[in-house]
Amino acid sequence: MAYEVAKVKGLPTACRSVFLDNNRDKSEIEAQFDKAIEVAKRRGFAIAIGHVYPETLNVLKELINTGKFAGISLCFASEIVS
Repeated sequence: MAYEVAKVKGLPTACRSVFLDNNRDKSEIEAQFDKAIEVAKRRGFAIAIGHVYPETLNVLKELINTGKFAGISLCFASEIVS
């Protein structure tokens, strides 16, 4: 609802593509990051949101260190909202 109202009002807006850590299990978080990467490659961007949970941050660090985000730029959602 808020998305539609913001659009009608001409405000910058976007919808999230993936929620990273609804489940705090490491393999589930990794799967959500994989989904976000796939969406980003297909659409040119993805908005992935999550919490500052230790599990989420550890997975993020691992994926960065292993090059999982090669060819993908990580940025703030505000940088791609239109």
